[in-house]
Amino acid sequence: GGKMVFCRGLLQCFEAKPAGIIQLPANMRPSGTLRFAVLCSDNGSRDASRLSLGRMKVTREGWLCIESLSAGIVDLSGIRFAVGGGLPLSESVQVFSCSLGSQNLVMLQGRASEQFFENSSGDPLVQLPPDFRPPEKCPFVVPGGRTGGFHLLHIAPSSSGGQLEWSDSVWNRDDIELTGVTYETDATLDCLPSSLINSWSAARRQIVLGDFQKFITSKFGSLESGWQAYNVYGDGQVDFIDFIEGCKLAKFSGNLIRLWSMLDVENQGVITFQEFTGK
Repeated sequence: GGKMVFCRGLLQCFEAKPAGIIQLPANMRPSGTLRFAVLCSDNGSRDASRLSLGRMKVTREGWLCIESLSAGIVDLSGIRFAVGGGLPLSESVQVFSCSLGSQNLVMLQGRASEQFFENSSGDPLVQLPPDFRPPEKCPFVVPGGRTGGFHLLHIAPSSSGGQLEWSDSVWNRDDIELTGVTYETDATLDCLPSSLINSWSAARRQIVLGDFQKFITSKFGSLESGWQAYNVYGDGQVDFIDFIEGCKLAKFSGNLIRLWSMLDVENQGVITFQEFTGK
């Protein structure tokens, strides 16, 4: 689901540019600010001994901003993200897929919440369904929530599908930006994973959505008023992140990933008022 955006090219810049240096077209802008680790060098060389890490962000308005860098040439290929909605893996992480020529690509987007590990524990940050199984273990360097922080991660196959592993030495209450972790898979991905589709029936969906709609009506007075609380931008569409925020505002507790899959049955990444009401 969704559409993937890949930046390319080298940018010469000798100081941080928090105000923005390039603005993406309107249809290629994320729904919120995203941060990325990028490679920097003093002369554009890809010699590993002359490379260093920098941090860039893309704002909701589409501006590419440099937060920190240690050399003058920045490789923009580290900036890649999805527009629209994907399959939620947790309340803060989604997975997207697309076909690019003969390649089937999978991309994660979101962040891992603050935790504390003194060493790599082997516990997965995110579990991936079987349909999104990576073919092999692959490393990624991503930015942390703190200025100047970076983390080493691995995406790896597992008995249940795949998993994202934190592989660094100390993780002390820092958010980890997962956006842009991208890999190729042999599977053809154009729908919700079969494990999620087969986990509920039409009758079960009707019961769950009925309970949700009763809750929204009791909380806001009507489904129409409840929809306005979720549709914060007034554009007639709600994506998964907005849906999570709306549920937090309403103090709705339940399996939000399962509920979202029942609302967004066609895996469009967004829902309308008609889908919100189960029609």
